[in-house]
Amino acid sequence: MQPDGKLVVAGQGAAGLEIARYNPTGALDPTFGTDGKVTYLVAPPTGSPCFATNPGTVPVITYAMTLQADGKLVVAGSAASKASFVARFLPTGALDTGFGTNGITYVCGGTVAGYPVRVGRQPTGELLVMAHRVGINSGNYPIGAGNPAVYRLQANGTLDNSYVGDLGRSYARFTDGFVDNAGRAIAVGFQDVAESGSSTITRQLIVARRLPTGAADPAFGTAGVAELRQLDNAPVAGRSVSELPGGQFLVLGETRGATASLFLARFTATGTLDATFGTNGTVNLGLLTANDFTEMSLLADAKILLVGSVNNDFALRRLLPTGQPDLTYGLNSYLTVNEDAVDRLTDVVEQPDGNTVAVGFAAATATGQNSRFAVLRAARAPIGLATRGRTTTGELRVTPNPVSGHSLRVEVGGLASAPGPVTVELLSSLGQVIARTTAAPAGIGRRHTATLTMPTLPVGVYLLRARSAGSVAVTRVLMQ
Repeated sequence: MQPDGKLVVAGQGAAGLEIARYNPTGALDPTFGTDGKVTYLVAPPTGSPCFATNPGTVPVITYAMTLQADGKLVVAGSAASKASFVARFLPTGALDTGFGTNGITYVCGGTVAGYPVRVGRQPTGELLVMAHRVGINSGNYPIGAGNPAVYRLQANGTLDNSYVGDLGRSYARFTDGFVDNAGRAIAVGFQDVAESGSSTITRQLIVARRLPTGAADPAFGTAGVAELRQLDNAPVAGRSVSELPGGQFLVLGETRGATASLFLARFTATGTLDATFGTNGTVNLGLLTANDFTEMSLLADAKILLVGSVNNDFALRRLLPTGQPDLTYGLNSYLTVNEDAVDRLTDVVEQPDGNTVAVGFAAATATGQNSRFAVLRAARAPIGLATRGRTTTGELRVTPNPVSGHSLRVEVGGLASAPGPVTVELLSSLGQVIARTTAAPAGIGRRHTATLTMPTLPVGVYLLRARSAGSVAVTRVLMQ
């Protein structure tokens, strides 16, 4: 998010690296690139040491972006799974030719090539890139978990060889990270290690902190790395990391045992689990199948916002600072939106007004192909329990509410484009349809009525939705 409220989104498409800039209203900004969009074909220069032959343009995966104080945009990603690339763009969307070689720097070899996951700026102007290297097999595809490292570029895009940020760990990779106000790189990920006295390989979560010079921070963990070896006797890995105001680190992680789940872990500033958080430093967030969140953001009021996907729908979940669900948000702490066959959010930022903007993709096919950029803004204000639900286009009345039986009387009014039947659905907190019926027109106008029959349900809050071809109305139902 720029200081003027405009939003810049980076990703990739069939044509290569793609960037779009939106006005605060959500409309594309025509002053950026061409009609608000920039497409850049990543083409390594002839003789690049990253490629045996000149490959022409190469496929890219965009992982990270940071906004400099001067308005320039730094984007980092992977080129053909072989090299890291870091490109810098002017505020107009044009490549900054004063950076690297014609606006882009490729890094390969050693322990720094392949997959950068985050890029950040040190107070002195240098760029730190958190990345990992993977091997390439005979089919030219990446293999193995690789070796994690942090590397530094000077402000002009030149690789700084005096910064040595290699963790010296094999079969490990970073998944997220940031640069703190002191210029230190903090990154989270995982490492596959052999269990003591056994050939069994298990996965453990790692958090690394490097000093501004690139050296391991001796005041953090063991030689600059904190570890969480297991949780509930299951292997674990880190997904996202954020710094708390008190200097602790909050990590979103996953377990990969017989059943996979998500959890939060809080580490102290010295890299030990904070026993005052949850149960011995961790909070279980539930099964991964219903909580597939990949990114986390700490909000100004200290609450925690997760973004990802639930049942292939866009999903946000807000938690209290303790890690417990914030039941004033959405439905039982969840907000889900269905756009297409496969919807996923991958990043989120908070606006000064407390609203949040999340980005990701929407795809019309189950494989996720032919996807589109998606930008979603969610209001900060909680939604209270009501017996009457209303949108700008519709109204719902439900009786009884609360309900303890197996049927609801539903009255729908004001839906646009609804001279015919209206679909009425009862949804779980995760957006799953529990019961469905059709409301028929009743009398003059567009008022519809129906009786919805439900199975025996657990106590809790559910969502009732009425929709026609042109609009939708929603309300909450309390089951007691």
